[in-house]
Amino acid sequence: MEAFVFIVLLITVSLTFVFVRLSISLIFWLVTDTKDKYAVFKKYFPCYIIILTALSIYIIELLDFSYVAIYYFAIVHVIALLIWRGELKSYKKKITDFAVEPNQTHLP
Repeated sequence: MEAFVFIVLLITVSLTFVFVRLSISLIFWLVTDTKDKYAVFKKYFPCYIIILTALSIYIIELLDFSYVAIYYFAIVHVIALLIWRGELKSYKKKITDFAVEPNQTHLP
């Protein structure tokens, strides 16, 4: 029985990560007005978190404030924040991968 519960939890968390990752990636893929990830973050992150919070509260209320639902949606929020952070960190790494020519070539 314990193995079954562990497998169900593993599948649930994996599917949650995939769905949250896809929902965030879709935002970046569908935005055509800018390729700047910081601009996309500033414009869409507040709306994303507000909608995620509203859906979480609504489902938690439907489930009569079950502890499992509260813990699950807390994990969903943490996963979403970590994915947004990862998107911005990967963008920062891509920007800094360039060579700078020295301005003072006569120095030793």
